[in-house]
Amino acid sequence: MRETSGPDLRYSAARAFADDAVPFADEFIKCELPATFIDDLKAKASAFEQAGAERTSSRTSHVAATGAIVGAVRKAVALVKQLDPIMKNKLRGDTFLMGEWNNARRMERAWTSKPTEVHTSTEAAGSAAQS
Repeated sequence: MRETSGPDLRYSAARAFADDAVPFADEFIKCELPATFIDDLKAKASAFEQAGAERTSSRTSHVAATGAIVGAVRKAVALVKQLDPIMKNKLRGDTFLMGEWNNARRMERAWTSKPTEVHTSTEAAGSAAQS
């Protein structure tokens, strides 16, 4: 059995509160809550749950699309590796077309940040002493 946590716990709590509030509805209404507050709470809990389900579905689609892109790029790189020697033989002597091929065969890479190096105070002191 799955343990309830996070958003699932909030959905369950909202539903339980709405169900538990039914016998006390008149008391809540006397405290200026609208007569529809239990139905409103259930509707909002359902809308929240639906939004969570849509988010999960979107993330699943995003992960699948990313996987498909990675696969397509790997295939393209493999094809370029096969095609490169053929093009070098075919375009030998034509520097213009060889330059065009070299430009076309380059794969753009996504920018990724490099991890920053963390220097301890003793490393910093040691490098300062060497200067």
